[in-house]
Amino acid sequence: MSLLTLSIPKPFDFLRPALAAAAIALSACGGHAATTTATPETAKAVIDAAKGGDTITLAPGDYAPMRIDKHVWAPPLTIEASAARLAQVAFNDVSGVVWHGGTFDGKDTTHTGWSAGTSDHVTIDGATFRHFTRNGIIIGKVSDARITNNTITDSGSDGIDIAESRRVLIDHNECRDTLPTPGAHPDCIQLWSRPTSPPVADITITNNKASGDTQGITMFNHIRGGVDDGGFDRVRVENNTIAIKEWHGIAMYSCRECVIRNNRVDTIPNGRIKAWIKSADSDGVKACGNVATAWSRSVDKRCSE
Repeated sequence: MSLLTLSIPKPFDFLRPALAAAAIALSACGGHAATTTATPETAKAVIDAAKGGDTITLAPGDYAPMRIDKHVWAPPLTIEASAARLAQVAFNDVSGVVWHGGTFDGKDTTHTGWSAGTSDHVTIDGATFRHFTRNGIIIGKVSDARITNNTITDSGSDGIDIAESRRVLIDHNECRDTLPTPGAHPDCIQLWSRPTSPPVADITITNNKASGDTQGITMFNHIRGGVDDGGFDRVRVENNTIAIKEWHGIAMYSCRECVIRNNRVDTIPNGRIKAWIKSADSDGVKACGNVATAWSRSVDKRCSE
């Protein structure tokens, strides 16, 4: 069965164009693919020289911060990093990269672990992030992204931030043991729009876990000087498990054609306040099957397929 005819479950319909494009690119590449091993000393040069469809394996070792700019890889470049220890990786203005694994350690001095900006068709999968002063993962102005199977621990603020982006899958990630830095208000997963870009749209957030001194999944919308950030379109938040100290287990503001379904939100025993599920300024939100054990006024309207 080809990617073009593959049956895709309804919550992931937005991925169909990306899969079709990948299939077309793969058929056009003429079978070219190289497999290369990179070391801490050669990694950036090897990535910069890679062609579409190549696979790069990062050898065991400690990797200095890397910034990769202005590349188009079609089919995507695959980076296998499971044996690597990393400080920080940033992609900017790139298309087509799949990153697997790796242990990212911010050592309580580094702001963010893995990031992508002004990019498309990017994946970060199966990595571990710890001891970052702010974020484990952040993407901004990105389309067609997958953030899956990652773990963020012992960090100072948000686990995963999604800014001004479209068509993103966030699935089977975990945030735990957050250690808020002074003034921080951690969220496991946070989305935001800005009035200078189209609203964040077509986001699927499923099967994630958040626990400890953090908020869960948040989408706040602001009006500054009379200018609205723009809200959100077509966001699905389903089957997530959240046990936290803070108010916002799930918060969805100014969301159109959005769904909150089959999530569980608990307040942990030493929680300061009662965690809730809340939608505000969001006539377009459908919610059902959710459980917020400590807050009886959680939103719950009838869902329809």
